[in-house]
Amino acid sequence: MKKSISIKGAVLDKYQLEKYMEKLGTDHILKYNSSRLTYPIPRVKENFKVITDTYNLLNEHIKLGIAIHPAR
Repeated sequence: MKKSISIKGAVLDKYQLEKYMEKLGTDHILKYNSSRLTYPIPRVKENFKVITDTYNLLNEHIKLGIAIHPAR
């Protein structure tokens, strides 16, 4: 039986995060050839754009004096 861990919404300390990352690494299945359907680069580029856009927007708000409240 395979155990799974759900961390959505959880706050992990350094040790817990290391253990979670270890688990992800050991569960990862490597293949000789990559699949176009699961190739991560397009998704990584998309995520990078979202992060960059958010960063730029937040910096613009700071320069304009707009208050930025932390996420909960």
